[in-house]
Amino acid sequence: MGTVVLTCRGKTGERLHYRLRLTAGQGSFQQRIMRSGSDTLSYNLYLDAARTQVWGDGTNSTGEVSGYLQLPGPVYSRLYPVYARLSRSAAVRPEAYSDSVAIQLEY
Repeated sequence: MGTVVLTCRGKTGERLHYRLRLTAGQGSFQQRIMRSGSDTLSYNLYLDAARTQVWGDGTNSTGEVSGYLQLPGPVYSRLYPVYARLSRSAAVRPEAYSDSVAIQLEY
């Protein structure tokens, strides 16, 4: 599990609309891929602890985080947990696998 931190700055009482979306990385929203050379591990990122809602960009049955907030002060942060699950894979070598997923913030 990881955490995305959304920090907003503005005038106290200001109301903001925001949307957090994830890019697909090296794979797709249905199956993200981490690589180590030619070896791969499939995984996905989820919005919920039960891992039922894939976190994506709101297309193809993926979810996104969106909402409104009213700033209680000039700086405010909100935390969003990110849940992950590796897919079952054939035997893989113990290596350092990586992927890059960008967070898109719209406000």
